[in-house]
Amino acid sequence: MGRVLPDLIVEAQATLQAVDGDDDRLEATRHLVMTYRLASSTLLKFETTDVAWLAADRAITVASQSGDTVCLARATRSVARAVSQAGQPAEAQALLISMADRMESAIIGDIELTSLYGMLILPAELAAAARGDAATALALHERAAAVARTLPPNFAHRVTAFGVTNVALHRLAALVRLQEGAAAVAFARSIDPASLHRLPRERRANYLLDLAEAHRQAGHAGRAARVLLDADQLAPEEVRCRPVGQRLVRDLLGRPGASSLPELRQLAHRIGLTA
Repeated sequence: MGRVLPDLIVEAQATLQAVDGDDDRLEATRHLVMTYRLASSTLLKFETTDVAWLAADRAITVASQSGDTVCLARATRSVARAVSQAGQPAEAQALLISMADRMESAIIGDIELTSLYGMLILPAELAAAARGDAATALALHERAAAVARTLPPNFAHRVTAFGVTNVALHRLAALVRLQEGAAAVAFARSIDPASLHRLPRERRANYLLDLAEAHRQAGHAGRAARVLLDADQLAPEEVRCRPVGQRLVRDLLGRPGASSLPELRQLAHRIGLTA
């Protein structure tokens, strides 16, 4: 992504300047907003929040100029995530809910808008959980789940992965943010493994990172390490390159039941941690 994004941003900017006609300009604008969103999301994975905020700000600026609901929904997600990661989850939640309320009447019968709407509610749930507001997090989960049930069976949007399974994965993530590790581990047993396999590798790996943290919170260090190793096998970049994965490895290295695992020590060595 780091190699591809700089040129992609330049090309997307140039394309928007070059095209004529309302339809082509709208399409080019959506691509540019998505490119900024990719940049912001990638930077946030590495916790470079200041630079990620710049990409998100560019996305919302372009989206606001277009007035397009799709652009605004995508850009709002980027801004809200950057705001939340900067330590302002209440502000992030308010942004997400405001945009969702704005587009709610337009989603009926439109799978694209429904998916975008759902992906505003889910990070709002995580923001509420980050604030320790369990009741609001649960209410937002139920709101997203009701929307997901209106979609075809086994549906997972090709870009957002929104659907019943992704709603469940966000519920687990919310429980982790509420420091309810044991509840998150129990909830994970309700998630259909076959549905998980239909999701993108990145999404499945992030679920495994959340599940590993849930086991760690619940005092299951050995199980946490094995789930973390599963995530590393599935998508090594998500574990080895990201601070969240590195922190989990470092923490588990010092815990009985995990530190004795040779695979964990080998992983720690690969990412430059003392094993």
